[in-house]
Amino acid sequence: MPVTYLMAPYEEPRVINETAEVEDSTIRGVLVLLATKYGANIEKYVADLSTGRIRQGVLATVNNRDIRGLNGVATKLQEGDRVMFLPPIAGG
Repeated sequence: MPVTYLMAPYEEPRVINETAEVEDSTIRGVLVLLATKYGANIEKYVADLSTGRIRQGVLATVNNRDIRGLNGVATKLQEGDRVMFLPPIAGG
C-alpha cells in the first residue's frame, strides 16, 4: 500500500518526503521501512522499534492527527495517508 511519509532527520539538513509501498500497513510498518532504508538513526532519534515507542519530543502524525490520540504505532494506515515524524523544535 503506498503511503507518503515526511521526516526531518536530526543529523541531516534536509527533509525526506517520499511515497513508498508499506507491507505492514501501520505506523510500526513505516518505522521498520525507514529503519531498513535509513539505518540506526531512526531508532536513535525517532522510535525504539523493540518497544514500539516514539521517542520523547518527536511528533508523529497521520493526516495531521497525532498518533497518540489514535492507536499509537499500531494505527492502521489507508492508501494515500500522509505520515509525518517531526523532531522537537526549540528556540528563542
